[in-house]
Amino acid sequence: MTRAVVNDRQLHCWRSCSLLTTDNDRPYGPFPFLDYRMRRKLSALTEPPASWPSWPQPAPNAEPYVLDALHSGRWAISSMYNGRRLYERRFAESFASYLGVRHCVPTDHCSSALVMALEALDLENGSEVVVPALTWVATASAVFRAGLVPVLADVDPRTGTLSPETIAEALTPSTAAVIVVHWACVMADMPTIIEFAGARGLAVVEDTAQAHGAAWQGRRAGTFGTFGCFSMQHAKVLSCGEGGALVTDRTDMVQRLEELRADSRSYRSTPHPGQLELAETTSVMGSNFGLGELNAALLCAQLEILPEQHARRNANYLLFESLLAGSSGPDLLHRDPRQDQLSLYEIPIIFPEGDNNEIARSLTKLTGLNFHTPRPPLGQSRLLQPWTKKTLSPLTRRFLELHRDRAHPNATHLTSHAVLLHHSAFLCAPEAVHYLAGVVRETMETVRVG
Repeated sequence: MTRAVVNDRQLHCWRSCSLLTTDNDRPYGPFPFLDYRMRRKLSALTEPPASWPSWPQPAPNAEPYVLDALHSGRWAISSMYNGRRLYERRFAESFASYLGVRHCVPTDHCSSALVMALEALDLENGSEVVVPALTWVATASAVFRAGLVPVLADVDPRTGTLSPETIAEALTPSTAAVIVVHWACVMADMPTIIEFAGARGLAVVEDTAQAHGAAWQGRRAGTFGTFGCFSMQHAKVLSCGEGGALVTDRTDMVQRLEELRADSRSYRSTPHPGQLELAETTSVMGSNFGLGELNAALLCAQLEILPEQHARRNANYLLFESLLAGSSGPDLLHRDPRQDQLSLYEIPIIFPEGDNNEIARSLTKLTGLNFHTPRPPLGQSRLLQPWTKKTLSPLTRRFLELHRDRAHPNATHLTSHAVLLHHSAFLCAPEAVHYLAGVVRETMETVRVG
């Protein structure tokens, strides 16, 4: 099929009207004195905590593990073997065990893990990959980096995640794969998506950057698709500052993944002192996406306290959910009862009325917490600009043609009406949750009466 060529004038129009809409272009709402009105009403509520939990929180073993790695003589997977086992390999085993998956290949970032996953699928150059319009830019930019074309799909309005219905709207004869993002604090319905994709010959990769430990009927997020990709960036529930991981049950893919991660090298089965632990197995050309040893040591420590942190956050979130239930709003994301394990990253609180930028600013002033609004859908994001790289020109033209008349109303609604709260707030005492819920309820009432 012959595709139309996008000329410079059309490209300029597209940039001006759609993809380059600024992140903060919505006008202030009609509630400039919202925080003043709210302060008058809050006198009857529970007192706010003296301080909210900070983030990140070093685990008890963080310092000894990092110091041990510091003095180990091995700071990278590309270091000479000296008889000491790498923390990188320890973390890979521990994280795989935590998720209930066979293999884990740690990486420097989740973005790298996504590129590796797509390259491991061995798709034809220019194939299309469906990604949600509501996600961080790396989900789409990784597709470009792998020589493929992202197709932005709308999300389910209740969950903020892909569904078979929204994926179907983005399919073309060139679609080869789907990247499913578990957004904020809700998992996508992976069994249904896997069945839908399998019937159409589509590979499924899970972007699990925001869902460490979440589970659907006992099965962890990241273990449904061919690959699951995780982020260990500073703000995530499992953090080492910057880091990532790719997990899979496909034993036949492990060497290929390790080579994609370490410049065509994979681990030797029996290394000897004085030689590199990585052998040049060279079945596929790779890149250097390795996780450093100091970061890996920190992850080993942080993983030890993740279950306890999850338990505290989740109990407080369920309390918060119950305190808002039965009121006239605002809403929280719908969580399917089959998702039997929560993993909170950001908590979206959806206000049907009012300007969410103004509401976020007011809640921040009232509580001392950092409330913020979601970034716009990727079709309007300043961060997704493939035309700024000439090497991506053929893929960019396809991308622009595919999205010329495409809209994402559900993603747009969520980004226009939700405010987000970081998971660390829910490491607080239960009394603080009562205060927080009271502030949110009163804010909703103030917005309603204007």
